[in-house]
Amino acid sequence: MNIIDKQSGKKKLFTAIMLASSLLLSACGEPSQPKKAPLSQYTQQGKTYLAQFQFKAAIVAAKNAIVAYPEQIDGYLVLAKIYLQLEEPEISTQILKQYKNDKTADYYFLLLEAYQKNNKLISANKLLKAESTLLQQQPNRLKKEQAKILLHERK
Repeated sequence: MNIIDKQSGKKKLFTAIMLASSLLLSACGEPSQPKKAPLSQYTQQGKTYLAQFQFKAAIVAAKNAIVAYPEQIDGYLVLAKIYLQLEEPEISTQILKQYKNDKTADYYFLLLEAYQKNNKLISANKLLKAESTLLQQQPNRLKKEQAKILLHERK
């Protein structure tokens, strides 16, 4: 009976060593990259939180969009809108200027709004002239922004 107990103990020890070594080997493998969510998920979260006035959560969602997709404009636009709603046009301007790829009319209209709220009317007028072709794709919105600038200048 003593021999059987020794053999059984050796089997258990061998099994434990094999189990431990397989765990160690699997832990030493290549770390898996966390899957990133689609850009639309981040931006939609940011917009939803913004609509609910949950500014911290909105900022986190927008920043996550920028980190995950730095080459896409969407996260920058959402983050800039958040800071405009928080009455921080300087920060909004800085965020927009960090984006280095192709810009859209929405980008320039948001930058115009930030300039106006920051009373940078000269910069706003320069932007209107420099990007007039792109901004004319949305003529009603352009007229509205031009009118806002005129009203600010007359104050």
